[in-house]
This record gives sequence, C-alpha cells and structure tokens, in this order.
Amino acid sequence: MWLIGDEDRLRQVLLNLLNNAVKFTARGRIDLSVTLSGSKEGAVQLRCSVQDTGIGIPADKRDRLFQRFSQVDGSIGRDFGGSGLGLAISKALVERMGGAIGVESVIDHGSTFWFALELPVASEPAIVLEASSNSSGRFGRRLLLAEDVPLNQDLARAILERAGHSVDVVSDGAAAVAAVQVKTYDLVLMDIQMPGMDGMSATRHIRALKGAAVRMPIVAMTANVLPEQVAEFRAAGMDDHIGKPFRQDALLSVVARWASDGAHAAVISDLDSSVFNEMRDMVGHERMVGLLAMLADELTQRFGPSSHSHERKQIAEDAHAMVSATSMVGFASLATLCREVETVCRSKEDHTVLLGILRARSSETVARIATIRSELTLSLAG
Repeated sequence: MWLIGDEDRLRQVLLNLLNNAVKFTARGRIDLSVTLSGSKEGAVQLRCSVQDTGIGIPADKRDRLFQRFSQVDGSIGRDFGGSGLGLAISKALVERMGGAIGVESVIDHGSTFWFALELPVASEPAIVLEASSNSSGRFGRRLLLAEDVPLNQDLARAILERAGHSVDVVSDGAAAVAAVQVKTYDLVLMDIQMPGMDGMSATRHIRALKGAAVRMPIVAMTANVLPEQVAEFRAAGMDDHIGKPFRQDALLSVVARWASDGAHAAVISDLDSSVFNEMRDMVGHERMVGLLAMLADELTQRFGPSSHSHERKQIAEDAHAMVSATSMVGFASLATLCREVETVCRSKEDHTVLLGILRARSSETVARIATIRSELTLSLAG
C-alpha cells in the first residue's frame, strides 16, 4: 500500500520520539510500532507509537510535555541533557499535518508516545526521469561515475544527464584514479564493490594525490549503509554516501549538495533550508538567534580547538548529544557524522580520522552559524 504524506516531517517526528525514548531509558527496551488503526474511502488512519521502559512521567506533569522549552522536572535537564524542545516540535509538526499526538505513561515502568494521521491512499508511483528542483540542472556539473554494472551505469547516467550534468563512466577503481589525474571533476560517484581496485582503495589513492583531487567530493554508492560501514567510508576519505538501489531524487540531491562549488562550499552550506525555516517560523527569529548561539557554544565546547578529550566514552557521549541538536536545526550531514563518530567510538574501532573530520566540520558549522545569526539579527533590527 502506498500513502501520500510528508516523509521529511514524519521522519523528524519519529527521530524526536526515538531520541527522547533513548535518553530516558537507561536499561530495558524501546519498541517502535506502525499500524493502520482505521480506514475510509480513499484514506487510512496511520498510528505510530514509541514505547520505552524508562523512568515514566507523573500524571500531573504530562500536560507540560509538549509545551515549548519545557521539561517535566528541572532535574531532568541536568541528569539527561536537552531542553525539552523535541516534543514541542513534534507536536507542531503533527498538527500541521492534521494529526494528533499524545502520551501514556506509568512511573518507573515507561512511556508510550504516539501520533496518528489520516493519509490518502495512492496508486503505486511510476519512475519518472524528470529533473527535480534539487538537481541544479541550470548549472550542469562534471561528474565521474565509477560503477561496474552496465545496468546501473545506464540508469545513473540517464538520470544525471537528464538533469543537465556531464557524466564520464569508468568500471573500476583503478580507472577512476587515472581519470581524476587527467580531468577535473566536480564530484565522483564511487561504487564500493568493483573488480580489481574497490571503491575505498580508489578513494585512498585519490586522497594521496596532489592538487585538486585531495578536496574533490567523493560519494560512496553502496547497498551497505549500516553506521559502522558508513564510518569506514568516511575513514577512507569519502564525503558522503547514497544507498543502492538509489532513487532519482536522492541521487540528484546528493549531486546538488556536493557538486555546487566544490567540497568546501558544500560543507559550509550544508543546511537544509526547509528544516531551518520551519524551526525559525515555529520559535520566532529572536528565539532562533538564541538557539543557534547555544548550538555554536555546544559544538565549540565539545569539538572546538580547546577540546582535547581523547577518551572514547566521552567522545561518544559528546557526539550522541549533538545528533538531535544539529539535525533539528537543519545540519543533517553534521548530525550523520556525529552518529558515525559515536558508533566507531562505541565499537572500539580506530576513531582518529573520523574525529578529525568531525572537529573540522564542527568549526566550519560554527562559522556558518555566526553568519546566519548576523543575518537574523539584521532582519530583526530592520
């Protein structure tokens, strides 16, 4: 069954509820369930719930849960961190989609947060090779596609060329290394598993070259997207990844994000404007300036030049704390990187390379935040 809905908002609400459950569940389990609780002509009632075995919430405190910047108890912020903003945002998002959200809880036995939406039923969508609004088709880019399967080559090339990009195709890692030495590309789309030299080996060779190739964005294309596997891609020098089989909009979006003006520009402009604008509209310009200041301070304290923590446990906790904070403002790629660092630290693998990338990305984000805050402050003054 296919349903019509806002997948970005749904994803954000689920992420908020799951992060909330993890924060308050020191031991036990967390269950996510999605059910169809009813139907009528052309639409169904979708109900999502997140159940935990955490500390629970007193009955007389539950009415405060979904208020902006409120927590049921001041000690919660000290013990568990956070401002209580996630639930207020979830309520606003659900209500904007025409749904309802609530909670059931028993002290010391856990809580169940739920939301329900009525969504129209749709027929199975057809694959349409149209350039999306994210494709940057007006500014076609020079792309290198390293992929050994002919069918995948043709499909990716058709999507990319239809969006206005120029695409060269090679079939293995060694050919990719050779190609970037004779021609400058805006982006390399690198398959991981290829005969001969694989994608990660090719990336390491490219990063060892001199000149522009060192900073050229490289995006992994792979069916393996578990956090620990993505961390390996990062450690090899890759900037991002896209899952296979890929969707047209996802492929064009990753090209637009990384091939706009080179790797550095892609990093510092890595702000999802739709998420940012929705948050700003929700909390107001003045409050947004304050939230950005708090985020910059947190990033500087945890990953800035004066932060010299090398203890894996502390680094993992710092990275975990920043996943939700960065994603809710719109820095999705930084949130993903924080999650990868946390995973590597908790798995006992070498975290040195990834931590260095995170600290550099964090510094760039702090600089980006300073610019955004200045723009918001000027708009307030005007």
